[in-house]
Amino acid sequence: MVNLRPSEDHYLPQVLISLIAILLALGIFVAVTAKNGRPIGIYNSGIGDRWPVEHRTLTIVDRTGNLRWHQAVLDAVATWEAGGSALRFVVETGVGACDQSPYHIEYCQATTAQIARQGSDGDQGLFEPDVANNNEYRSAILLVCSDCGIDQNRRIIIATHELGHALGLAHSPDPSSVMYFSGGSTQPDARDYQILRQLEGTAITS
Repeated sequence: MVNLRPSEDHYLPQVLISLIAILLALGIFVAVTAKNGRPIGIYNSGIGDRWPVEHRTLTIVDRTGNLRWHQAVLDAVATWEAGGSALRFVVETGVGACDQSPYHIEYCQATTAQIARQGSDGDQGLFEPDVANNNEYRSAILLVCSDCGIDQNRRIIIATHELGHALGLAHSPDPSSVMYFSGGSTQPDARDYQILRQLEGTAITS
């Protein structure tokens, strides 16, 4: 009598291979995203998007109400302006809650618990973009921690890192880059600046 049902033993190696592949992929994902330092924060979406070409000047609004954070914001803006992109920034201060206002990037303080509710435990900052269907930013909110007991150098790293996300940059694999997932320094590396110019265009010099 011929058994027309496929042998279970015939499919066992394929099932094992598929299971091993899934486990390897999961392991690689965990290894890449593992947080071995004090993380800056995650981003929701918008990485790799860009600001509209007709809006090369963006308004940065500091609503932190804190002089030390304000200086960190100024340092962050100066750092990304030095990248040679076509973007230019106007820095203002404001009061009240952050709002998704067209062509604005707004900084607000939030507790680590508030940031964790939208990101992950231990995050010290968070990028919240508003992105149109054509993959162009309309606005962005950058949350920075109010209660994480950090020094000024760390404030600069957080402010610069989150602004980098708001300009389209993803996390860098370079531990010496400010765009490293936990912020390796206060400065971007050459690759960060190159990606910035690819996304936002190169400044025209006279």
